[in-house]
Amino acid sequence: MRRQRQTTFGFPKGNCFAACIASLLDLDVQNVPNFCLDENPNWFTEADRFVANHGFRLLQITGATGITALDGTLFIASGKSPRGDFNHSVITRVEGEQFVVEMDPHPSDDGLDGPFTIMTMLVRAS
Repeated sequence: MRRQRQTTFGFPKGNCFAACIASLLDLDVQNVPNFCLDENPNWFTEADRFVANHGFRLLQITGATGITALDGTLFIASGKSPRGDFNHSVITRVEGEQFVVEMDPHPSDDGLDGPFTIMTMLVRAS
């Protein structure tokens, strides 16, 4: 994983999700579209199509309470931003029964304000 910082901030311009995708795919953030820009209603389809070009698919689980995964698994956790009434995305690692923020693309490194509500995993496409 090559850590990338987001380059645009706040709702509806922030590219934290794109920075997470870039980090997990070892890409530069400027080479990943800002799928969520201006509340794009097709953001998930566009993001899934983008990662498919890199050999992956996106698996998204909403209301992810009670979900566990193998130790060391990395995923994108999204939930309330500590900077306002909008969502933020960070890369999270499973450590036992805990979820640990591995990388926050925002320079504050504040993570999320409370538990994540959406879990997005990149799974290898065959």
